[in-house]
Amino acid sequence: MMSIKDDKFTLLDKVICIYIFIAIFVTTSDLVVHFLRPFFYKEFLFYFFIPIVILFFASLMKKGFYIKWHYVFIFLLVILLGLISFLLRYGVLSQLISLMTVTFSVIILMFYKKKYLEIIVKIGTPFFIILLAGAFIGFAYAMAGGTPIFELENHDGRTSFLFLTTTTNIYLPYLNFIRPAGIYDEPGTFSFFLCIFAVFRVFTGKNDVLTFFMLLAGSITFSAAHVIFFIMFNFYMLGKYYKKKLFVLYIIVMLAGTLFLLFRYYDLFSEMLFSRFQNGGIMNNNRSVQIEGSLKALENPESFSDVFLLGDPDVEKNHGFIFTNPLGPLIYSGILLSWIYYACMFALLIGGVLSKKYRFVLWAIASVYAQRPYYSMWGASIALLIIVFSMINIIANDVITKRKKLLPSKIQ
Repeated sequence: MMSIKDDKFTLLDKVICIYIFIAIFVTTSDLVVHFLRPFFYKEFLFYFFIPIVILFFASLMKKGFYIKWHYVFIFLLVILLGLISFLLRYGVLSQLISLMTVTFSVIILMFYKKKYLEIIVKIGTPFFIILLAGAFIGFAYAMAGGTPIFELENHDGRTSFLFLTTTTNIYLPYLNFIRPAGIYDEPGTFSFFLCIFAVFRVFTGKNDVLTFFMLLAGSITFSAAHVIFFIMFNFYMLGKYYKKKLFVLYIIVMLAGTLFLLFRYYDLFSEMLFSRFQNGGIMNNNRSVQIEGSLKALENPESFSDVFLLGDPDVEKNHGFIFTNPLGPLIYSGILLSWIYYACMFALLIGGVLSKKYRFVLWAIASVYAQRPYYSMWGASIALLIIVFSMINIIANDVITKRKKLLPSKIQ
């Protein structure tokens, strides 16, 4: 609702930056939440309380603030449609939690400024380097025969194991093998947030080589979605650096390194990664099964309108867990709540068409959010909105710059 006209970096700016970073990348960790529980009766009170405090301080410092009406419109639209959905579903708690998450994510945008992303990236770069280093240490420890030193129950009931410096919920003791998950509930979530952070780095113009190696290191998660994102990121690199002399060396090193790893650990890659693209794979990770389930949920003409508008509160009873696919938000929450997710996805796809420079990065992150449509997950929701509105600002600035270049120069 409000933004600061003054470009000075105030104490409030620093608080907001730190909070946004923690909200996106830290409070989404089951490991962190596990240790926070003794201090907070309900985790979401911690997540939502701080934005309200920020709103309060921002209200006290109203001088220099102005209202961004497009955010107010989005905020009111989310509230209106969300309340309609909640009331028509007779107060289903999951609807209310989704509404609260999206609403507070939009509130964060009301205070968000473009320069915040620079600070978030400065904090996040060493954070993810440490997590990746920990992932390799824990992976080596497991391969050497090491056993878990700690166990905890994830929010979904699955067990997570701590291997020295990384957690994982994929532990195969007969192979001495783990898929590192950093501080998150599963390897795919670690990859998910690493990919989000890679987009943040691209948008702030940070060193692409470091981003490349961070993503390359992230392949240790053995996430299929990570492989797709990494391939598309390489297309971005190809389009940006193909004229550079060192780019040929980069291609040679990349291909040589990839081929070496594939031949050296082919059996491992074949079992843990390649098989996941075929027939559901060993981890039952095939999203096509979930898409089929989602389509079945929409098949009945009598219930189609209810499910489309409001979602199916008994979806898992009727069809099993089918959320992690592009139709998941629609089936679980209905279009009245999930419209903002589909609006963001549409914006990313159109943004990729309009922006030649960031095309593959935008489509890559869209593919990640298609596989994990966490629009109502605290942290992932904020990140999605930041990515979309950062993209809009970048494209708008590019259009303005091009128009200025086309204008005839003034006659002296």
